[in-house]
Amino acid sequence: MRSRMTRHLFGRSRMLGGKAAQTRSMTLANTWRERAARDSPMLAVPPEFSPRDYVIFLLHIVAEIEHSLMVQYLYAAYSLGGSGVPAHYQARVGEWREVILGIAKEEMGHLISVQNVLRLLGGSIHFERQEYPWRIEFYPFPFKLERFTIESLARYVYAESPEVKDWSADELPLREEIVRLATKGEGEVQLHRAGELFALLIGRLRDPEFLGDEEFDASTHGYQASWDEWGRGYRESQRGNAAGSGSRAAPDVLITPFASRAAAVAGLAAIAAQGEAPSAERGASRSHFRRLFEVYRQFRAILRGDPAFSPSRPVPDNPRTPRDLNPGMEHPLPTEWRDDDARGACIIDPRARDWAHLFNIRYRMLLAYLAHAYSLSGALIRAGQLTMRGAIVNFTFGEMYSLQTVAGILVDLPLGDGQHNAAPPFEMPYSLAQPADTRDHYRLHRDLLAASFIVEERLRKHGVPADVPCLTALRKADEHALAMIDRAMRDGHRLPEQAGSAIRKP
Repeated sequence: MRSRMTRHLFGRSRMLGGKAAQTRSMTLANTWRERAARDSPMLAVPPEFSPRDYVIFLLHIVAEIEHSLMVQYLYAAYSLGGSGVPAHYQARVGEWREVILGIAKEEMGHLISVQNVLRLLGGSIHFERQEYPWRIEFYPFPFKLERFTIESLARYVYAESPEVKDWSADELPLREEIVRLATKGEGEVQLHRAGELFALLIGRLRDPEFLGDEEFDASTHGYQASWDEWGRGYRESQRGNAAGSGSRAAPDVLITPFASRAAAVAGLAAIAAQGEAPSAERGASRSHFRRLFEVYRQFRAILRGDPAFSPSRPVPDNPRTPRDLNPGMEHPLPTEWRDDDARGACIIDPRARDWAHLFNIRYRMLLAYLAHAYSLSGALIRAGQLTMRGAIVNFTFGEMYSLQTVAGILVDLPLGDGQHNAAPPFEMPYSLAQPADTRDHYRLHRDLLAASFIVEERLRKHGVPADVPCLTALRKADEHALAMIDRAMRDGHRLPEQAGSAIRKP
């Protein structure tokens, strides 16, 4: 389904271009009509928007881009490796996987920090993203889940790249090559750098004549995510592996709560810098661009000596689960809704299909926990006891590990077409809208746990042993989560001192 954002994005080049705004003094007595009457590109607001609403709109697009890049990087990383990679390349490919996974974790930090800015401005939390095959303006390239190739890597490098002026003279020929590879086989595609949107957004956000100080609500600080809560396992100022460095340094996850305009502007600028690499940091291997660019150099060098080299498993583009939800029904779905839909590779193998459904459920659980966390405030632990906010954060981290584990299982299973391996589909749920009532947040979590139990039982019917470590760990964690959620519902949504031993299945 085409994004509803698209119709508001025409005229993008006009918004990004033009001369710098001619600033004038402005008093609080100025009305929005007087502001809208200004002809400065920096103060222009598209039809149907107020200034605050337009900034929130841009933040929603940033969130979608960060989310999309995150899952595309994860998919590429999960595809890397396998028995098809020659032994003498295994270590190097493992380093590339660590680099891509580290960048994906940092994209998660970006996504969370953008939610903090939305909370500061009173906007709705936004964890949506585009589904293939649609594209909209500002997206670096059309969304596609694809294995790690020199072409897909070129797209990632370009998306994270700085302006042309920040490329050195010896790098410019490679830039032309990267652009050529990034558009190979993609038809008429206009590439965009993620930094373009950040420049527009930061310019609007920092201008008090565009957005008044009264729009920033410092009281939301306690509801926002912080590095202490969400930077778990990562030490500040450490980053993911620099390719070839042998370092096991953790990613530098940037998560900051904001209480003012200045803090929000600084936070978004830090995110943009982590992606693009300012010219002052050229060669420091610190930004997403620099790390990806170094991987590109290494991959390119190998291909020049071994053109047939492939570092990834034969996973398909855009894998998906079957759309026929009731395969045994008397009146099947119309042909145009069936699995010959060319927009994605259908996962046909029964066992792989169930693992893919389980992956989708856990992906939805992750997003539901993240969204729920923004409706809770306070510490993670109070008086030595875990709070409900602390429990939701714990559940979220659990789903991150679950997704990586299930993805690792999927990429070693057959797709069912005789040519490809299966892969994590990352299919978006029918809705990410949050319930209006607090109790219904917990009911949603219970429903998703129930759905997971059902698929796990189906996997066992298809021959997956009950003692598979992944399923055993999931069942134990889910029973613990269910007990906590049930008790929280009974006790007025407060987490009790003890979760209790009685487990009531949904």
